[in-house]
Parts: sequence; structure tokens; C-alpha cells
Amino acid sequence: MIRVENVTVQAGDYALKNVNLHVPEGTSRIVLGPSGTGKTLLLEAMLGLRAVAAGRIFIGGREVTNLPPEARGIAYMPQDGALFPHLSVRENICFGRRVHGTLAGVATELPELCQALHISDAMLARHSIRSLSGGERQRVALARSLLVKPNVLFLDESFSALDANVRQQLLLQLRQIQQARRQTLVYVTHNQYDAELLGDDVTVVLGGAIAQTAPVRDLCVTPGSAAIAQFLQLPNMVALQRASVDEPFRCDALSWTLPTDALAVTVTIRREACHVLAAGQAEALGLTNTVAATVTSVFTAQRRDYARVTLSDGTVLECDVALWQLHADGLPEVGAMVLVHVPSNAVSLIGATRYTQGANE
Repeated sequence: MIRVENVTVQAGDYALKNVNLHVPEGTSRIVLGPSGTGKTLLLEAMLGLRAVAAGRIFIGGREVTNLPPEARGIAYMPQDGALFPHLSVRENICFGRRVHGTLAGVATELPELCQALHISDAMLARHSIRSLSGGERQRVALARSLLVKPNVLFLDESFSALDANVRQQLLLQLRQIQQARRQTLVYVTHNQYDAELLGDDVTVVLGGAIAQTAPVRDLCVTPGSAAIAQFLQLPNMVALQRASVDEPFRCDALSWTLPTDALAVTVTIRREACHVLAAGQAEALGLTNTVAATVTSVFTAQRRDYARVTLSDGTVLECDVALWQLHADGLPEVGAMVLVHVPSNAVSLIGATRYTQGANE
């Protein structure tokens, strides 16, 4: 559906160079990266809002490199929604269809779309958008973008100003619509949790280049580099060494055999896959590869409970406490000595796996 071939785009002294990107039809692609890294430049090039210095852009099999935005068969929802204050809610939603002279069928399509986005009849009947909340405004803007049936819907940090609950609801509703319609979607954000809710694949942009493209789950399990892992703020990034390729990698009393001939590697250990154990649990559950550790703190993240523990060699790990809670009431106490179990499938080599669709991906 979208193919970016060796594109270079300049903005003052900053540039994205020789970028390659492919977004298959009917998929949701997240373009993820910190502020100032170039992801909006890439979006503007695909939208036709910024001329490219080199390379070509295709949408739906048609080259659009030099076409204006209105000739690309796309829709764009900016961060502020860009609603028209002098128009009613209904008029705002139908604006694109009216401009293109394609109002036929709207009477049937509009109620279905409003139902999917939880836009009530009362909201649709409002004569002004001024009384709408932030979440309601974004629903209206999203409905306007989808009603024109674009080949591709582009969104730029479109829900970042909303509180977490409203943003999550909108993202889930958009995901449901995108999957039902097989709508091709490109969403630019710095928020990895938005990517998890909405994306099929994620393209990470760092330092003016595409650093990695991967399915949403794989990105956090096997980040392509330490820089990506750091941007994602992945816990449990550990450097390991061994004396020869015949030995396993060791971390204190833990050991793992990893698919590499390297003597020194950096790994991530998924905190939800390693567990704090109470006395006797390892034997009762038949778990091996355990190590003694001291609890230094306990916390809740994404509605799961974790403990941060320190091994005798100084390594700090964040671990799930669900198995502990099956054995004992509450959370482990700070300062308590516990066992930690880290299975092999919790450990991933950084940079060992990469899913690419172009030279720069």
C-alpha cells in the first residue's frame, strides 16, 4: 500500500536520508520515536506536506512523490483535530465528503460510524463544537477522517493531549474499526503503549534514520539495538560474558545457553517472565535456574505487581511476584531474601533478531 524508496527529506539542518519503508495494505503501522528524531518529517513527506530531496513515494501502487496531499487519496488527523468552530458537529464530520461531492450514502454510513466511535445522537445534533470535551472533539475529528474512506489514514500524536483512560478507549475503538475495515493506518507517536494498543508493526525512528521495524510484541522482546532498548525503557538490560563458546552465559548463579558465538552480549530479561519465589516454591513447582536475591523495592506497573531485587553480584532485576502471591499474602517485604527464577525464554539477545522490509529498516 505504502512504499517509501530511498527518500531523503530536509528540514533546515536536519535530514532523514535514504529512508525505505513498506506498509502493507490493511495494516496499522506505528512510527515510534522520541521528539526531534525525524518521525514527523517522514510523515510530512508521505502526506505531501514537505517536498522530498530524493527518492520516491508510492501509495496504492501509484507514485505520489510530487502530488499534492489532496491528490493522494489519504486523510490526515493532526494532534489538535483541526475542527471548524463555525460548523456544527454533523457538518464537521461530513465536511470532507461535502468538499469532494460524495455525500451519497452518508445517511447510512454516518450512524454506523458514530455508533462505532460512541458519538451519541445528542452529540451529533449539537450546533457547535465549542462545548465538546477533548475526547469528544477527537471522536468527531476521527469520524470526519474515516467518513471519506481514505486509502490511508495518517495520525500525528492525535490523542496525546487526552487523559490516559480516554486515550485508551479511543485507541481501542480505532483499532476495532481499522481491523474491521482493513483500513491502512499510519500513526506517529512517542508513546510505546499507544503502539501496543493500535499497531501491527512498529517502525522505530532514531537519530534521523529507521532503526528497526518489527511486530509490536517482538519489538520489546528482541530490540534491535541497545539504543532502542533504552528508548523503550526496557527493564533488565544486562551485559553477560563467558570465557569460551563452549560455556553458557552466567549471571550470578543463573546460566543460559543463547544462540550466539559471541563471548560478550547484552540481553533483556522480560520482567513478567521471571518470578520471585517463596521458600520451597522452586522445589514444589519443579523450577530450576534460580538464584538468591534481596528485595529492594516493590511496585505496580500496568496493573501487575513487581519486585526489584539485587543479586549477590550486584545485578538488579525487576521480577513478577504472581507466584509469590500464590504462596503468601501480600507482596514480599523490602529487605527480604527470596529466590528468583529466570527461564531461558525470558532472555533475549539485543540486536539478534530483526524484521525488515527495506535496506534502511
